[in-house]
Amino acid sequence: MTEWMSIVVVVNPGDVDLVSGLVWDLGVSGIEEQPLPDGAVELRIGCERTIAQQALEVLAERWAPTAEPVAADEGLDAWRDHAQVWRIGSIVIVPPWLETPSDVAESDLVLVIDPGHAFGSASHETTRMCLEAVVELVTPGCAVADIGCGSGVLAIAAARRGATTVVATDIAADAIVATLDNALTNNVADL
Repeated sequence: MTEWMSIVVVVNPGDVDLVSGLVWDLGVSGIEEQPLPDGAVELRIGCERTIAQQALEVLAERWAPTAEPVAADEGLDAWRDHAQVWRIGSIVIVPPWLETPSDVAESDLVLVIDPGHAFGSASHETTRMCLEAVVELVTPGCAVADIGCGSGVLAIAAARRGATTVVATDIAADAIVATLDNALTNNVADL
C-alpha cells in the first residue's frame, strides 16, 4: 500500500511558481495554495513517501518545510456528512445512507449511488451535465461507454434507461470497486 505524506511550506507569493515547479518535477500528486493573512502563501503538497523525502531535501535548501504522514482514509469520508440527494431531470441520485425523498414520482429513475472514494456523487456540475445528456440521448438498445467511470453513475443511469451495451472503465482501483458495488445495488451488474 502506498504511504502518503503531506508537506507544508510557507513561501512568499513570488516563490509559489518556483516551489510548485520544483515539486511537480519530482512527481507530487497535488498542491493546495492557501493565502495567509500576512501575505505569505501556505502550500500543502501531497505525495508518496519516497517523493516526499526528495521534496523535503530540495525545499529545505531555501525554505522550512514540514511533513507528516497522511492516514490512508484520512478525510476521504468526511464529505459524507454533507452529501445530499440530487435530482437531474427524471434521475434522482440518492446516497445509501440518506432517505429517498417523498416527492419522487414513479416515473423517476432513482439510483442509489455510493461513490466510496471515487468521483461521481452528482455533486459536481460536470457529472450533472452528463446525466442530463443521458436523459436526453440514451434510448433503449443503444451502446454507451463511460470512460473514467468513477462511481459508475453515468454507466448505471444509461443501463437503467435501457442501453443494452454499457462499458465502464477507469484507471483507479477504487472507482472499479465503487462501480461494481453500485451496479449490483442498482440491479445492472452485467455492465
